Amino acid sequence: MAKTHAIPLDTEMVLATLVERCLSKAQMMGVSSISFPAIGTGVLGFSKQEVAQIMMDTAVKFAHHSDELQMDIHYIIYPGDSETLKAFENKLKSLRGAASYPSSFNSFSFTEHESRTDHYDSRDAVKSAQEYIELTTACDEMLREALRWYNDMLTNKHGFSIHNNFIQHFGQEEMDELLNIQTKWGVFIKVFFQDGYAGVNLQVVSGDIRPAVLEVEAMCCQVQEDFAKEEERDMCLKTPISFSRKPLDANSAVYREKLKTFSGFQIVRVEKLENSSLRQLFDLKKKQLQVSTTPKLMYQRLPAQFCNLLSRVGFQREFAPPYEQKQGAGIYFSSSVKQAEKLWKGLADEEYMYFVEAVVLTGKSTVGSPDLIVPPEIHSGDPFSLYDSVTGGIDTHVIFNGHQALPEYLIICTQKNTLN
Repeated sequence: MAKTHAIPLDTEMVLATLVERCLSKAQMMGVSSISFPAIGTGVLGFSKQEVAQIMMDTAVKFAHHSDELQMDIHYIIYPGDSETLKAFENKLKSLRGAASYPSSFNSFSFTEHESRTDHYDSRDAVKSAQEYIELTTACDEMLREALRWYNDMLTNKHGFSIHNNFIQHFGQEEMDELLNIQTKWGVFIKVFFQDGYAGVNLQVVSGDIRPAVLEVEAMCCQVQEDFAKEEERDMCLKTPISFSRKPLDANSAVYREKLKTFSGFQIVRVEKLENSSLRQLFDLKKKQLQVSTTPKLMYQRLPAQFCNLLSRVGFQREFAPPYEQKQGAGIYFSSSVKQAEKLWKGLADEEYMYFVEAVVLTGKSTVGSPDLIVPPEIHSGDPFSLYDSVTGGIDTHVIFNGHQALPEYLIICTQKNTLN
């Protein structure tokens, strides 16, 4: 005798809403097909027949309200799970016999995935199915960076460190969430601030560190996004903010020029950074500082995770503090690529190096010191008259306002002969 059980309405809505939103997103993106795994028999507690009914009825309902829908819908069934396959086949037969079956709903298809290893046991399809994470990126180096991070996270089961200066922006809500993560995943979390750097150390106590790492990283991403949106609001420009990163042709004159500048490195890609809002603010700052000299061409090295944020909101102190901040807590630049590599030696463990070439308004400058958080006063008796920047010798310049620098190119490279 078949087992029966009641499914709460709100639980049924969870699965139906999930399917509907996926279909809506797929339609908005203009894709020609979408695949759904036959989920819901675990935590949600559905039977095979109920899963088939909810998922397929939701698709039919969506098709009724989308007259021009042209999309193949696939249902993915685990190998050997004949009961689920039968449930979906029976539901399809009942739909085809129904008067309400929409003509625009051309076909359903079922895909049985073949095993990815030689050790597949069809007697226990769920246990033998291989778990995996699929990563999709726009370029190879981003994929390699992501794979490296995931591998580090997955293999370091006892301890993990997250270095991200936006942790300085954590408020009470984020700190409370860290305590919740500690309890939920059985880990010990310690926030640290040292020498201009911020981060989080996680250690296993009794649980699993990996989901805790993912949750803390997600918090950092959200804080970064909130920061970026606030910066965009503070720009107060009449025109909408738009930015782009355009790869240069390897045969172009600008690309060949970068090859000479980065002669000790192997260039992977050069991108032209364009942001009309940042350019407007740079020009305004130039007028405000009454700078008559040509802006200096300078370089900054930054972590991969901040490249897009920099293109969006410009230079920020949080992005790339050097290993030693001898000239104060500002935004550092070097006049040469080699000096930039030395100044940001704390990033030496990264596979790729990300250099930004920028024009910088140094204006009136003086020697810096570690205690500075704003430029020092010009000794003219006016406490509101400050230097525009500070220096640490001929190669290092520090500004304290990000709009004094305009990013122009992002150069992604490695040391020569390091790529596989």
